[in-house]
Amino acid sequence: MQEEDLPTGTVLIAGGGPVGLLVAQVLAHYQVKSVLLERNQSTTKWPKMDLTNSRSMEIFRRLGLADALREQGVASHIPQPVLFSTGLPADRIITKWEHPSASLSSHRASKIEIMAD
Repeated sequence: MQEEDLPTGTVLIAGGGPVGLLVAQVLAHYQVKSVLLERNQSTTKWPKMDLTNSRSMEIFRRLGLADALREQGVASHIPQPVLFSTGLPADRIITKWEHPSASLSSHRASKIEIMAD
């Protein structure tokens, strides 16, 4: 391997997972040069991100990525239950939370806002 100095002002990003890729995108948005190093030669078999919080979506929206990410995600009408168990596979189920779909949650929240007014 050949050693090479990065140009002054270039940011080195270690890892091409969700955070590393987002950092590279944010830096590019602000015209800051960066180099991303990733140990794997290709993408992993399984996703590394199963949900995205609202703050992350705000950042993706500013970068113009929110709509494309939503298209790749779980459809908004599909429920998202959460299962707590003693191990994998679910040896002994401790509890299960029945979370509604994103579209139903949004609909319920809008009704609550109307009632609060």
